[in-house]
Amino acid sequence: MAVAVVAVGLGGAVLARGVVASLAALGALLPVALTGHSVAMAHADLNVVVDGFHLVAASIWLGGLVGMVVVLRGTSTRSDVAFSVVRRFSTIAASVLATLVLAGSVLAWQLVGSWQALVGSAYGRVLLAKIALAAAAIAVAAYNRYRLLPQGARARHTLVRTVSAEAVVLVAVVLVTGFLVQQNPPASVGNEAAPAPAPVSGQADLGDLQATVTLEPAVVGSNTVTVEIDSGPGAPAELFNAPRLRVLGDDAVISEVTLEPIALGTYRGTVVLPTPGAWRFQVSLRIDQFTNPVATVELDVR
Repeated sequence: MAVAVVAVGLGGAVLARGVVASLAALGALLPVALTGHSVAMAHADLNVVVDGFHLVAASIWLGGLVGMVVVLRGTSTRSDVAFSVVRRFSTIAASVLATLVLAGSVLAWQLVGSWQALVGSAYGRVLLAKIALAAAAIAVAAYNRYRLLPQGARARHTLVRTVSAEAVVLVAVVLVTGFLVQQNPPASVGNEAAPAPAPVSGQADLGDLQATVTLEPAVVGSNTVTVEIDSGPGAPAELFNAPRLRVLGDDAVISEVTLEPIALGTYRGTVVLPTPGAWRFQVSLRIDQFTNPVATVELDVR
């Protein structure tokens, strides 16, 4: 973003007479506004518009200052003409600065979110450094406008130095901005996607075997259910038939889940749960003609 602002600012200073060039300069800022932190925040559409005004205002200010330095340093430019140009730009700069401060304040609050975050986060501290530099540039601009310009040609050489200093401070602002966009704004923490719900599991004995039932993500709707049958710690049981799994509710069978083997002693299926709360999963095995152990695991669904 810093490179884009400098490029557009300098381009605006050199090519300000051409309408096509001006539109091209504004168009060059559009991708910057669409890829910044503000797009990822709440009210993204409004943020893009505000960010666009902020970037345009900064570019006009920096590009105009470069143009003023060129005009004031030009040996062929009469003092009256040079000061007329500077006065015109100074009038425009007042509106530009108002836009810059207003848009910057809106964006800063959106990205930081609180006074505590402004001073307590890396992003906030870098932002404070940017604000301090911008305030210094505004102070120099006010000195030029209200102290030096009224003196006319007598202050030409001093004005060249102060306008140059103002441009240098703005370049520093742009460089700090380039570093700022690499930081994560504190307010973005609240917009990060919530972590996926953790799976829940439970165990029950099936005679000499043990069944572990795992439900993922354990929320209302479709879930993956995994049944592991072990004959001992770390020893998966080898079964001739897949376990039978039924979902129980109020002593009635709500659903029967088809399980498919995915590894030795491990079976997986899909179940749809309509409501949150405690659900019971009944696991039964067919060991032989006379042995059919049954166990129930209760799992909480969020």
